[in-house]
Amino acid sequence: MSSTVRTTLILLTLVVLSLSFFFVPSPPWVDGYLLPERPPERTHIARLLSLIPESSPETRLIAVKEIAGFLAQEGLWTKRAAFLSGLASRTPDSPLTAYYLYLLARQYQREGAEPLALLYYRRILEGYPDLLIEGIPLHFLCLRELADKEKDPYTRIRYYNLLIQRYASRIDAGVAYYFLAKSYEQAGMWDDAIRTYRLFLNYPATSIPGEPEAYLKVQELLAFHDSPKNWLFDDLESLFDAVTYAIRTRNAALLSRYRAKVNFFSISWEQERTAKNAQVIFDFTPFFSGTRVRYASELDPSSTPSEAYLRTWGWSYRINVWYLYFRRVNYPFDPDIDGKWEWAGIYFGEKF
Repeated sequence: MSSTVRTTLILLTLVVLSLSFFFVPSPPWVDGYLLPERPPERTHIARLLSLIPESSPETRLIAVKEIAGFLAQEGLWTKRAAFLSGLASRTPDSPLTAYYLYLLARQYQREGAEPLALLYYRRILEGYPDLLIEGIPLHFLCLRELADKEKDPYTRIRYYNLLIQRYASRIDAGVAYYFLAKSYEQAGMWDDAIRTYRLFLNYPATSIPGEPEAYLKVQELLAFHDSPKNWLFDDLESLFDAVTYAIRTRNAALLSRYRAKVNFFSISWEQERTAKNAQVIFDFTPFFSGTRVRYASELDPSSTPSEAYLRTWGWSYRINVWYLYFRRVNYPFDPDIDGKWEWAGIYFGEKF
C-alpha cells in the first residue's frame, strides 16, 4: 500500500472518530423529530435523551426537565407534549411519571385547555405517590390548582381540606379557610360554613384577593348569626311604616327598637365602613328635643329590590339631612330569616 493511500485512510478514520464524538445517536425509543436541526443543540439533546432509559431517577428527572425546557423555549409545544406523553405511556408505574403528567398539565393550562389540565392534576393526586420537585411536594402543587379551579363545591371542599391537613405550613391558612367556608355555603352545609368562618377570623392579617372587605363581612355575618334577630320585618313596606311612625310621633325608644342590634353603622357618604363604625350604640332622644324631624313620603329613587334609602331632615343644625338605609337580609342559613328586611344604618348628609 502506497504512503499516499495509507495517509488518506488515516485521515478518514480520524474524521469518522471526530464525528462520532460530536454527534451522539438518539436512543432507539426516540423518534428523530425530537432532535433539533442545529448540530450543537442536536448533540446536547441526544445526550440528554440517552440518559433517560438507564440512569438514576435523579439524573432522569434533570434530563427530562432540561429537554422539556428547551422545547418550550423554542416554542415546540406539540413536540413537547408528544415527548412527555410518550414518557408517561412507556413508564406508567414509575413515580417520575407524575412529574411528566404535571408538566403536561401546566402546558395544557397555558394553552387554555383547563378541563384537560385538571384531569391530569387529579390523575397525579389519586394515582401516584407524592414527589418532591425542587423541595416542593407535587401533590401540593396539584391541590393548589384543583382547589382554585374546581367548580363542584363538594369536590372543592375535599381539596381545601387536604391542603389544610397536609400542607398548612405552605399556604395562607386564612385564605384556605375563607374559600373552604364559601364552598360549604355553596354546598348548603351551613353549620360547617359557620364553623369555618370562625376559624378564618383567627387570621386578621389575611388578605382575600378581590375582596378587601371580606374580614368585615365575615365578622358581620357571625355577629348576625349569634344575635336574636328580633328587629327584622317581613317586608320593606312594614319597615318603612314602623320607622316613619316612630319619627312622626317623636318616639326615640321605639325608633331604637327598630334599628339593627348588630352591625348598625352611621357614617357620611364619603366614609368607608369599618368594624368600629359598624358597632354604633345610637341614642335618638337628643334629636327629638329640638326641631321637628321630617321624612320623604317615598323611598329614594336610587333604591333597589335589595337596598332602600329614606331621606329624612331636621335632626340637628350641624348635620340636618340623614338617609336611613334599609336592606334585605341575605341569610340562607335559615329560610325563615332569609329575605326579611332590617334598618341597617345611617348615611349623614346629602347624597353626592
